[in-house]
Amino acid sequence: MTFPLLEMRGIVRSFPGVQALRGVNLTLHHGEVLALLGENGAGKSTLMKILGGAFPSDAGSLAIDGNTVRFHSPQNSRRAGIAIIYQEFNLIPGLNAVDNIFLGKEMTRGGFIQRKQQRRHARELFQRLGVVINLDTACKNLTTAQQQLVEIARALAFDARILVMDEPTAALTSHEVECLFTIIAELRRRQIGIIYISHRLNEIFRIADRVCSCLFCA
Repeated sequence: MTFPLLEMRGIVRSFPGVQALRGVNLTLHHGEVLALLGENGAGKSTLMKILGGAFPSDAGSLAIDGNTVRFHSPQNSRRAGIAIIYQEFNLIPGLNAVDNIFLGKEMTRGGFIQRKQQRRHARELFQRLGVVINLDTACKNLTTAQQQLVEIARALAFDARILVMDEPTAALTSHEVECLFTIIAELRRRQIGIIYISHRLNEIFRIADRVCSCLFCA
């Protein structure tokens, strides 16, 4: 029996005076792009923060490949193969691409960081994505599109199987959007499941396999 990559069932989450999520269901398959739609305040961010381990659900279940899991921290979520790229990137501006990619998962030997090995692996990750990034440039000096690529490379370095992209084209040029779509196609080919959050319906029609509406969340 083949299980979906991700299943979220009956997810409920309340905040003081606010019912954010009411029995939400979401299924993601291997190598699928699932578009998550909904107005601001519909609960998309809350649902993804539960998936990312930022806070727990009040009720409901979460399963990966048919195995029930419960995340108590973002570290739990990352170890399960989940990576979330928010609109505000989670990069250390003063560090270069290599140091950001391996932050928290440094390659070490005898207690020392293997910087040459990390650099070689970072270059290989960008080659897999079909892009070239100056590995010595501080991330604060990279373009928005390049910083996004560093986030994607970091997800691959952490062996992410589920990638959440929150409004990924909001600050990109049309050319950069096309490059991103090419990369998404490559990630799909590698059987990575992608949850794609966007208000741009023309993008959804181009790249999404299915659409999940968050209108029912709140």
